[in-house]
Amino acid sequence: MSTLDQARAAIDRALAEGERVILALEGGAASGKTTLAAALASLYQAPVIHMDEFFLPPDMRTPERFAQPGGNIHSERFQAQTADPIRRNQSFSYEIFDCSAGAMAGKKQIGYEKLIIVEGVYSLHPLYRDIYTLRFFLKTDAETQDARLRARGEWLYERFQQAWLPMERAYFQAFQPEKCCDLILET
Repeated sequence: MSTLDQARAAIDRALAEGERVILALEGGAASGKTTLAAALASLYQAPVIHMDEFFLPPDMRTPERFAQPGGNIHSERFQAQTADPIRRNQSFSYEIFDCSAGAMAGKKQIGYEKLIIVEGVYSLHPLYRDIYTLRFFLKTDAETQDARLRARGEWLYERFQQAWLPMERAYFQAFQPEKCCDLILET
């Protein structure tokens, strides 16, 4: 069964059992989270919240903050603008951080939807792990991950190797999000 078929089967079961599904797509860099999120969003007409939209703004990037597992995410903003309204079953909007511009770039409005997808590393941080109905962890082997990262360009590849992958590993080691997932998907 394909990754997409496995995900669809789990989502369909959850939708049949409950009124609303909040889905986390967690996993390492280049494991297919964004690709799967886009496919699911198209199939279900569901909004996608990207954790990349919650990276820390430059003025909050300190060595102390980066030393914390998951510290490169603006978890306070995710909590206030996204997790708390989801807990209250409300529509909400949040500010979008544009990584390439290093600044906020507008807002995204999310209505009360039967399925909301949150994709990205750090989506299962313990501060807001409780908001999810379903949790998927995507995995890929090191060789495939390396090839996918290289395909993104040399500058990004180096940035992943020097900064982002070590931060991911620290987060995975500290919080072990894979252990709380309903489904492990090999990509």
